[in-house]
Amino acid sequence: MTLLIRILMMIASLVAGLSAAPSPAAAAPTTTPVAFAIDWSKAGPPPPSKRVIEVVDRISPRAWRVSAAVNWLDRYTASDMRMVSRCSGKAYRCVTVRSGRVGAWKSGPVGWSQGSTIMIDTGKAMNSRYKRWYRYDSRRTWLLAHELGHQFALGHVGKNSRTLMNPYVNKGKLVLTSGQRAHLRKR
Repeated sequence: MTLLIRILMMIASLVAGLSAAPSPAAAAPTTTPVAFAIDWSKAGPPPPSKRVIEVVDRISPRAWRVSAAVNWLDRYTASDMRMVSRCSGKAYRCVTVRSGRVGAWKSGPVGWSQGSTIMIDTGKAMNSRYKRWYRYDSRRTWLLAHELGHQFALGHVGKNSRTLMNPYVNKGKLVLTSGQRAHLRKR
């Protein structure tokens, strides 16, 4: 309550000082000391450079190196992505990468990103249809980075584009367009 009274008194004195005519005898303006100051710079969300995004690796088998995808994408973001064993609750955001079933159809996607979870169907990736693509580390890293891109609100691009956000594994590469890089720098 005393803080509220102090603020009201300070506002009243400022209003009274503004409405009073200046004295001709006063050669230099005098300032009255303020008992406290409000620091407005600490209000609001943290700047992007202070945002920590924790990534929890719950995928198996370990041939899926989530850290490689995180390190690659982290170069382009305005946040700090870190690999952790579990969410601390102090981070700006926490993303969990899991292995599990993605869709009931055989020819459907191998990866899925929804909410703060990325699901990778490792069984589907290693079956006969997809094995030729996902047997290489670079393709598995591409898929994980692609799904992490969705966590940063990057959408799919046309199927003829050879970038990270191409939805087709045979055409996707670990490359970002200038627009995608600009979008990530804000996130």
